[in-house]
Amino acid sequence: MEDIETPRNKRKKTEFRHSDNSSDREAGNSSFLQGYLIHILEAGIGKVRSELFRKKIIELGGTLCSSISDHPNVLLVDDNMTVDRLFRLLKVEGPQQLESLVVVRSLWLSDSIKNRKLLPNKNYRLPLIGLPLSTKVNPPTFLIA
Repeated sequence: MEDIETPRNKRKKTEFRHSDNSSDREAGNSSFLQGYLIHILEAGIGKVRSELFRKKIIELGGTLCSSISDHPNVLLVDDNMTVDRLFRLLKVEGPQQLESLVVVRSLWLSDSIKNRKLLPNKNYRLPLIGLPLSTKVNPPTFLIA
């Protein structure tokens, strides 16, 4: 009797599993951004890095806000952001318009991801308190007589 071989052009079915991320997530980091409404101010951060942050925020349980009008509780800005530039970009007149949210430098999110836990944002905040209530925060100019 002849052995019947399967034709060479037929492939064995391979099972692909789409991960639900439950096995990929390590204990403690699966949703440490739960409850955070985050808006990323892309200026200075760049599109590629912003996109990576967006993916990680969602993956870690956070919610993305497309603008300040969505009432985020965290505003993620470039590490070199100044208060003056922030006010100009957001078209706000002073810190009182931002008092409902915490403005943090992007390094906070990067470091939190690296450490696989939410780090305190105290050292990453862009200080808005104690500034004049005008839109311009310029260094004083001195007249030389």
